[in-house]
Amino acid sequence: VKNGKLYSPEPRNMLRGVSRDVTFQVARAAGIEIIEVNLDRYDALQADEIMISATSFCLCHAATFEGHVVGNGDPGPVFQRLLEGRKQLVGTDIPAATQIIPSAPVSPTQNLM
Repeated sequence: VKNGKLYSPEPRNMLRGVSRDVTFQVARAAGIEIIEVNLDRYDALQADEIMISATSFCLCHAATFEGHVVGNGDPGPVFQRLLEGRKQLVGTDIPAATQIIPSAPVSPTQNLM
């Protein structure tokens, strides 16, 4: 999210799924502009908010990106609007509790597998 607009990778660069479609549906209903564009590291570092959607956890905001705090580290206003809209759309109460998991820097040579 930048300046109240929801940015998402172009469909050719990611898995398009139901969770993304529901997020877009809620965003449109809330009047949030959606921009599909190639995103890179710089875009993430400049973002006001970062979030991910998935069936298993609905929406999840990112407090940090590569060790940099995103916004003030708390879920932002666009995330909150999307979460509330999704709760209303699907008729479920999504817990508001969050857990802060500190991120550790990853060396480019570190084996992640």
